[in-house]
Amino acid sequence: MITHRPARPIAVVMALLLILASPGTVASSTQTAWHELEATADAGAHHAWYWTAGWSAFHGANLGYSLYQASESNSAATRFDARINSVKSVLALGTLALNPPPHGVARERIAELSARRDREPDALHRARYTLRISALEEQHRRRPGALTGPALVNVTAGGIIAFADDRPADGIRNAALGMLVSGLQLWTQPTTFSGALYHGGGGAITVGNARLRFQYVTAVTPGHATAALRW
Repeated sequence: MITHRPARPIAVVMALLLILASPGTVASSTQTAWHELEATADAGAHHAWYWTAGWSAFHGANLGYSLYQASESNSAATRFDARINSVKSVLALGTLALNPPPHGVARERIAELSARRDREPDALHRARYTLRISALEEQHRRRPGALTGPALVNVTAGGIIAFADDRPADGIRNAALGMLVSGLQLWTQPTTFSGALYHGGGGAITVGNARLRFQYVTAVTPGHATAALRW
């Protein structure tokens, strides 16, 4: 009589590992990784383009209106403020042109690496590294300290109106409105790459009569994945 012995757990695990490590599985996983990278890069570049175009249109329209007011208004105070606002709009447009979001360059770099992936084994790693560096730049551009430059411009403009033209209330109003616009521009910058790398959430579990709440954050970096749990 022949009896069949149940497969040992270690044998089952080894069989699964061999299946997962097969060339077909690895190739499929690599192809999926490239697809996700390219899709993320495209989404980030599109978001960055719309953000840049939108704020360029805003500052361009404001520049045109200010130039008109500076030459056509019957109010001396309005003409004075319009000249100040014209300079602020020119500075804003110059900043958009000279310091664009990193997404367009990142997409081009990832596309170049994708085209060479059959010849360069580390192309995927380098593409992930490009995404990671661009995500860090996203965060750097949105840090509170990034408002230092706009604050200097707006406070200077408000100070000129307040002291040079003897209108403190109008100077404060101009500076406050300028900071509001600068803050909105800062916080509406694209975060596509950061969102693709960092994921978070929360939940709760019941232990006996106690209900424990927790939050988690996961991150995918070029070389590994990490997770953090906070109760």
